[in-house]
Amino acid sequence: MLENEGMKHLRVAAYARVSTDRDDQANSFESQVKYFKDWITRQDGWNLINVYADEGITGTSTQKREQFNQMIQDALSGKIDVILTKEVSRFARNTLDSISYTRRLKEYGVMVVFLLDGIDTSQSDAELRLTIMAALAQEESRKTSERVKWGQKRRMEQGVVFGRDMLGYNVRNGRLELEPEGAEIVRQIFHKYTIEGKGSYVIARELKEAGIKPMNPDGRIHYENDWSTTIILRILRNEKYAGDLCQKKTWTKNFLDHKKRYNRGNEDTVSIKNHHPEIAIISRDLWDATQVELKRRALTKEQKSKHSNRYWCSGKIWCGVCGERFVSKRKPLKDGTIHVSWRCFNHTKAAAFRSAECDNNHYANEKTLLSIMGYIMKFLISNNEQIKQELLAEIDALEIAHTLDRTETTKSQITQIESRKSKLMDSFLDGLISEEEFTCKKSELDTKLNALKNHLDCVKSEMQAKQQEIEKINRISEKISEILDFDFKEDSCVLNSITSKIVVYQDKRVEVHVVGIPRSFIVTYETSGRSETYKTMITGFDINRQ
Repeated sequence: MLENEGMKHLRVAAYARVSTDRDDQANSFESQVKYFKDWITRQDGWNLINVYADEGITGTSTQKREQFNQMIQDALSGKIDVILTKEVSRFARNTLDSISYTRRLKEYGVMVVFLLDGIDTSQSDAELRLTIMAALAQEESRKTSERVKWGQKRRMEQGVVFGRDMLGYNVRNGRLELEPEGAEIVRQIFHKYTIEGKGSYVIARELKEAGIKPMNPDGRIHYENDWSTTIILRILRNEKYAGDLCQKKTWTKNFLDHKKRYNRGNEDTVSIKNHHPEIAIISRDLWDATQVELKRRALTKEQKSKHSNRYWCSGKIWCGVCGERFVSKRKPLKDGTIHVSWRCFNHTKAAAFRSAECDNNHYANEKTLLSIMGYIMKFLISNNEQIKQELLAEIDALEIAHTLDRTETTKSQITQIESRKSKLMDSFLDGLISEEEFTCKKSELDTKLNALKNHLDCVKSEMQAKQQEIEKINRISEKISEILDFDFKEDSCVLNSITSKIVVYQDKRVEVHVVGIPRSFIVTYETSGRSETYKTMITGFDINRQ
């Protein structure tokens, strides 16, 4: 321990921490603050600078402890000479943090004293003793974490609900309580998706237009953003609405950082079927039908594996000047990130062979391409009905009904000719006409019949071509609806699946071909800024209808 002589006229601060918000721990927090104030006041020549205290925050990581971080900053700024703390476990339960912080403070002439552990970092053996005590504290923290996880899992198996409120339900004292207004919105979403066959994008748009917010009556929003396809799909996959309960969907890999990750088979989930059937919001039949429909509309494994490139646009960008493929170029930036862009392969030969086979020096980067795809998506969204009306007009222009009438008329004429041939044969067999008359009239009817059959074949071919065109137009309409059902910003796999080809021209003009839509979209743009301030502005838009 520091001798009193060395402690005189020292600026001293103290650090206190408790791990939970329970009443007994809150009392511990207040007791620690009082203890340090009294202790420092009794020391001759000590000046109390401040008592830094974090209440209700974990000790395994220093990242979220605001007062702790403020104390370290003040110490390094020369405002503190000595830091007092009750024990190592109060300072940090992470061995690395304990050692690194005490070492850094010592470099700045700041000593740390752990009162109950009898450790003073000004002493020669302090780091060894601190390492041992910090390791023991970290191990105790690990054991505590395991005990808490074990206890939570046992309670989950008993049906106790962990987590926060959601649309349609409130969580109170480990039980779900029905929230009627939110429950009605949930029923609407399931009905629109499964019964009416609407996509998640359309449902989100209709809820927005109806002025419905994803919140409970108390005004507390359950999602950070407004309705989106992601939120709709999350609701459609939530088993609680059918009366079931599945918990431990997330897990904590490292007890030191407490970061939650999606549980993808890393730990066993806890599932209870018919956990709360009396307050189930939707029926079991509707739930089962919805899961089947979700699976039907989802991308298949083949589609996902097909689009497993590192970047969604890889292999899809082409030069509008020479027709060659664009290749990627990676450039490390000062902040440690990698900037990826795509350039014409023939143009890049200039660096190697000192002569470019293509003068298209424009490049494409993902930010600009995402902006362009976003603009195209907004166009399809806002003009969805108009596009479908144009497609219907194209179907009407095919005059399929008139072609059907011509087919039926020709078939009727063929039937009449065949009937006349039959009667002609009867007349000849009955001796009513001569063989010469029979031969002459039969030849005449055969000529007319062959002409009609040839005409019918032409009409049928025309009909088949028109039917194929109608199917093509219908597929375009369906594809547009399917694309609008995607939340492309959140899934590069989806972007890959809907983008067929991107052509980059010299004049900051890009032509985008969407899968299933024969018309391409031509976008002109300008860019400004760098790195975080980089922006893409769309200056022109057109549809290539050829």
